[in-house]
Amino acid sequence: MDIKAAVMKLLEESGKPLKRKHIQRHLKADATKKEVKKALRSLVKTDEIAKEGKKAYRINAKAKEDSNSSDSESDDEKDDRQPLPIAEQLRRKKAPTSSTKSPLQENPKNNEKVEDDHVSDIDEEIRRLEEELKNDNDSDSEEDSDEESEASEREPTDDAGGVISLSTLAEDRISALPTSCLPSNKRRKLKGIDGDNSAGKTISNGERKSNKRKRDDSQKSTTEISAGLKAAVKVVLNGYVARSNEKIPFYCRVCAKQYADSDEFFQHKRTEFHKAAVEMEKKASYCKLCRKQLTSPVQLQEHLHSKPHKDRLQMMKNRQPQRQRK
Repeated sequence: MDIKAAVMKLLEESGKPLKRKHIQRHLKADATKKEVKKALRSLVKTDEIAKEGKKAYRINAKAKEDSNSSDSESDDEKDDRQPLPIAEQLRRKKAPTSSTKSPLQENPKNNEKVEDDHVSDIDEEIRRLEEELKNDNDSDSEEDSDEESEASEREPTDDAGGVISLSTLAEDRISALPTSCLPSNKRRKLKGIDGDNSAGKTISNGERKSNKRKRDDSQKSTTEISAGLKAAVKVVLNGYVARSNEKIPFYCRVCAKQYADSDEFFQHKRTEFHKAAVEMEKKASYCKLCRKQLTSPVQLQEHLHSKPHKDRLQMMKNRQPQRQRK
């Protein structure tokens, strides 16, 4: 079945515009939605039907011819109504017709004189019209400038492009941090091992050496241990066993001694033996290369076998030949 013919027949029987959905509902058994849509589009292109919004209606042949004739007439009228130049209009207005022959035309000299007067009148008329157009343009530009000046006067003098802040906290300001809270690029130092430069001042090489000498002297004076005490502490440290996982009360880990109560334990911590053992353990568990203080000699041994320590050791070995060349 021809879908276009079915659509045309349906529109003819209905006698009124139909929506596409209505047409699809009637032709559901014969055609799909896509085919109906395609048929309507082709019928509109061939001017057999017309669409008004979503509705389609059939166009009669007579109405089609009338519309075509009216379109051609309107085109002719448009051609006739095309505006002519001012000079041409004046020439048509003042030019004599061919049917009437004036007595001046019989005399050629008079005829030439009349033509000259006619041309001069046309030139004056053109000049007058140009002046009027120029005056009109000047007046329009003056009106535009007056309107712009009035608009500029009406605008507020303050900054209209600014942002108006309605917040109650608009005037609040965050105070600046003190210098003690700001980050610094100073070298980090270990307490009790590196020099204490709490003042944050730059120290010259001479001052640094003198400070180091004083520090070494003070350490020698405070940590002078007898040979017998050193030997006893060394024996204790040699038999050191890590017992950090065990929670034993009143037990001295460094000296490996158990006490009955807190009084005996704190009294032991005040003895020279305990202080010397702590000092020697601290030195025995410190890595000078990595500048790290570890908790015990056992942890130091684990650190010496670790990858970061070995990498740093290799890096320092690679630097030594360069220093020797310099």
